[in-house]
Amino acid sequence: MNPVKLPITVKVTYSTGAYNTATVLGQRASSTSSAETAAGKLVDKLITKFGLQPGELAAKPAKAKGLQAGVSVWTIDVNPGAGA
Repeated sequence: MNPVKLPITVKVTYSTGAYNTATVLGQRASSTSSAETAAGKLVDKLITKFGLQPGELAAKPAKAKGLQAGVSVWTIDVNPGAGA
């Protein structure tokens, strides 16, 4: 398996009543409440997939220009507050 390169950028798209993440390393997530929740669920799946400790990764909104309505971009990276 190739090492995972962080940070990971992921698009979250709102469609038909749900926020859906793009597929990242074979994982995807969705939420009916918010893009933030969908990105957070994807983080949880990646943590489980790679055997990390809860809180080791975090998703933060990223600035992106020219996005269509209903699309946001999130950055998944090491959580600087983990293990504190």
